[in-house]
Amino acid sequence: MKWIIFLFALFLTGTVTAQESEKLALFRELSVSGNCSLPVSSKNPAEVRPGFGIAVYTPFRPASKINPVIGLEFVQTRFFSGGVVDGDDVYYTNADFYYNQLRLPLSLRFHFGQKTTFFIEPGIFFSIPLSDYLEGVLHKPVNGVEVTELAKVNLRSSAGIGLSLGLGIHTPLRKGALLFRLDENAGSGRTYLASGSPNESTIFYNHYLRFSVIYRLPAKQ
Repeated sequence: MKWIIFLFALFLTGTVTAQESEKLALFRELSVSGNCSLPVSSKNPAEVRPGFGIAVYTPFRPASKINPVIGLEFVQTRFFSGGVVDGDDVYYTNADFYYNQLRLPLSLRFHFGQKTTFFIEPGIFFSIPLSDYLEGVLHKPVNGVEVTELAKVNLRSSAGIGLSLGLGIHTPLRKGALLFRLDENAGSGRTYLASGSPNESTIFYNHYLRFSVIYRLPAKQ
């Protein structure tokens, strides 16, 4: 997690430095977001839990009605399962799942209106798992007796590719601009539990709704 914070700090420093020196900024938009996971599991029912994210973006041709946008995002999605099997004799109850991803999005932002504009933003993204894990109550047999204990277990998740569709509002400020965006993201990332056993199940974790607040830095003078 420390290197993620360092990476974003490096991007922010580069952006501010470029702005002050009147050169082209590496990233022009800074974002914080909250999300609501919509997980799908092949066997175990899942409940929604909130997540969060931070991101930096570069919009091209910002004065135009159509902006190609690239970015770098850190996204944590979560969900809850009352019971999940991880082997023939091992299972978890009250399991909280945490998925930490690095995302590389590419989108097109279509603006409608004059000063304050509405926009539609379809796109694609690539996601790379960073540290995925579950926390819950572990149930396992020991000498023929079931033993329970609190446990934190790392998960093995796949990288993913997906589609996104966003709707938002762009409002100019005295310095810079403020954007509010609601988007749905659906990707191919998945986790396999109890692999190779009759209880094997698959969780598609990369589907969620997200609300972002984005600040666009002032254009260079």
